[in-house]
Amino acid sequence: MRPSPLRLFALVSFALSPARAFEFPAHSVSTTKQFVVFAKDVTLRSQVASFAEDNKRELLSLLEAKDEWKTPILINLQKADPSQPGARASHVTLFDTGAGMKLQVDVRLGADPDDIALQSHLVEALLLEMAYRGKAPRHGEAYRRPPAWLIEGVTERIRRKMLGGSPQVFEALLDANRLPPLAAFLDSAPNGPASTWTSVFRAGSLALLDQLMDLPRGRKSLRALIGGIPESDGDQIARLRDSFEGLGDSAEALEKWWSLSVAKMAAADRYLGAGVAETESRLEEILRIKLKNPQGEPETFALKDYAKFYRRDAARAGLAGMNHALIELSAQGSVLYRGLIGEYSQVVEKLLRRKTRGIDRQMADLRKYRAAMLQRIDQIADYLNWMEGTQIQVRSQAFEGYFKAAEDLEKWRSHRSDPITAYLDLVEKALPSPQPSSAAVAQSR
Repeated sequence: MRPSPLRLFALVSFALSPARAFEFPAHSVSTTKQFVVFAKDVTLRSQVASFAEDNKRELLSLLEAKDEWKTPILINLQKADPSQPGARASHVTLFDTGAGMKLQVDVRLGADPDDIALQSHLVEALLLEMAYRGKAPRHGEAYRRPPAWLIEGVTERIRRKMLGGSPQVFEALLDANRLPPLAAFLDSAPNGPASTWTSVFRAGSLALLDQLMDLPRGRKSLRALIGGIPESDGDQIARLRDSFEGLGDSAEALEKWWSLSVAKMAAADRYLGAGVAETESRLEEILRIKLKNPQGEPETFALKDYAKFYRRDAARAGLAGMNHALIELSAQGSVLYRGLIGEYSQVVEKLLRRKTRGIDRQMADLRKYRAAMLQRIDQIADYLNWMEGTQIQVRSQAFEGYFKAAEDLEKWRSHRSDPITAYLDLVEKALPSPQPSSAAVAQSR
């Protein structure tokens, strides 16, 4: 059973201030009852509760997860204390009250809105609730926070979906060559709302999150990453590799993948990509590996014929190059091929580890999928061409009489609709047109 949010708050209030334990503050409960907002202003409480629910809905949609919350999140909005100018504008706390786990977001009203970073703290609280669901830390035991890149990546993705965004920040990041190595980036964090590094970190976090979700079973892997936060150690690279397939074994491959993830976000037309025909042609070329036989003569193999070459010493470099090319195509090719390319990348990763179990079936399924997709696209193109070719290009003149009558009627329609004007219009139509006098005709000559 879910613990009552109000009961938790009452217990905490009693523990912190016995004299005021029964002075229950004004509060509002959100629609799903997970968020309890405390503030004097009822409008503010309602807005914050609605905002919190919007962020939770977007996070659940991102993860393709159901709303199965167990721990309530208390949002405490209080006026900033002038006697404590150095106090934090907002922070998230998780601890055991004795009656269950408690999550609280404390916000000092009156501080700079950028310093408050309410959206990031709401995302952090939601991720903590998911991570520690059924794994509440023991009394007095420290808990592990979600990595900063995950908090900022999710927040930036939700923010851009709500407000829109521009790829210019990613372009500037690449142009300035300010992209840090992946290991250093994962251990970093924002250092202030107005700093350049914070903008860089948020952009990089979004690019990393976006690329991870494009991997095979990306959302499922992301849910596993969140669920493993309580047991995680400080090696975030290892954690990523354990959670996501297809990231590559070598540090060089992982760094190139990281660079391409930002390059993908920098492309202004990233959601359009190359056409289907171009992507298919490039994919067909990438899936061929060129090696030299023991006599030094060049040989070309298709990936489906992996049994003929994957044990050769030279095959490893060729497969690594193929994987790099697949990553590039994923960023530049048609969006319809994104999942397909990820599957091929997974096959290459297995061959690099010399694991062939299930590859034949996987390759056969991929070939069938490609053929079916291309056939369906051809059928759609044929249908659209047929529709365009069978459209009447000239008018038949069959309804010209109707159109002329409608135009004549429109000419007589007055710009006024009052009864007197309508009567005068009818009289004018009934009376014959006046003939010009001879004097007028002479004058006109």
